[in-house]
Amino acid sequence: MVSFAATFEQFCEGDTANPLTGTIFFGVPPPTLSPQSPSISSVTYNAKKGKITVRGKNFNSQCTLLTDGHQWEIYPIGKDEKLGPVMKAVGLTLSPGTHEVQVGDVNGDLSLTFQLSVGQSKD
Repeated sequence: MVSFAATFEQFCEGDTANPLTGTIFFGVPPPTLSPQSPSISSVTYNAKKGKITVRGKNFNSQCTLLTDGHQWEIYPIGKDEKLGPVMKAVGLTLSPGTHEVQVGDVNGDLSLTFQLSVGQSKD
């Protein structure tokens, strides 16, 4: 296969009112970013706590954090279901080296890739 693009809609656990939707691209350049697309301005990683902190804009309750292609679901903190300019995820173990971080939204828009450099831990 040289290239593939598909839009999907998935209904989870019988919830037909709130389907999960998105777009998958393989070997195809993604569409250009819109002003509403998520964007990352900085990323920090705390190895001892296994916590990653991503700062940027256009994050919401349906955003997904990707590290090296592994998906981490982000949940809203406040009652307004907005994450604001910061999202955090815990339980990550990143080895020393360079890692790719992206944020995706429910429309299938992905932020540009942010390169996170993780050094050797000093235990």
